[in-house]
Amino acid sequence: MKYGTEYVNLLDLQSRFRFGAPTKEWYYGFIKRWSHRLKTMKSIHLEKLRAGVTKEVVNGWFLKLHSVLKKLDLLDKPSNIFNADESGFGDDPG
Repeated sequence: MKYGTEYVNLLDLQSRFRFGAPTKEWYYGFIKRWSHRLKTMKSIHLEKLRAGVTKEVVNGWFLKLHSVLKKLDLLDKPSNIFNADESGFGDDPG
């Protein structure tokens, strides 16, 4: 719901939320409408090395991401942004 509000504000759109912000009913409707494209995932236990990340590091990463998306003019083009993870990359040279 927070991201729905931020999206409206970021793109300077006119809010169509009844009380100015999304409600739980809106959230559940959104999830239902987009169930063919969204995947709900549960958190998993992180390795100790990865779990030590600080709030400042995470915030810095998102600031850098925002800067890159702005520089490449991708803020309003989510269909041009792709996700990848490291599962296909081995870290054991043996």
